[in-house]
Parts: sequence; structure tokens; C-alpha cells
Amino acid sequence: MSDQQPFGKILESLTLEIAGTRAGSDQGQFSILDLPGNLRDRSAGYSDWAWLQSIAAAA
Repeated sequence: MSDQQPFGKILESLTLEIAGTRAGSDQGQFSILDLPGNLRDRSAGYSDWAWLQSIAAAA
């Protein structure tokens, strides 16, 4: 995967979950608390994304 696109799977997953949300229902909800950890983990090893890893790790 290129240094420019390390987040394709996360974005795809978020897109599907958000698209499935329904007002007044818990359908399509995702844990916002998982997002910083997912961003931290996906940015690891990508030098262009070291700034994001640092911010997400602090969150």
C-alpha cells in the first residue's frame, strides 16, 4: 500500500457504517472511541503519516 493511501479500509468501513445509520435506531453506530486507535495503528510505519500517529496515540 502506498504512503498516500494507508486508510482505505478504515474509510470504506466508516462509509458503510455511516450510510447504514437510521434516525431513532442504533443501526449503523460505530464506536467513536475506536477511531483514534484505528488511525494510530494504520498510520504506524508510514513516514508521511507520523504526525497523525502521534496525535491519535495521544488521544
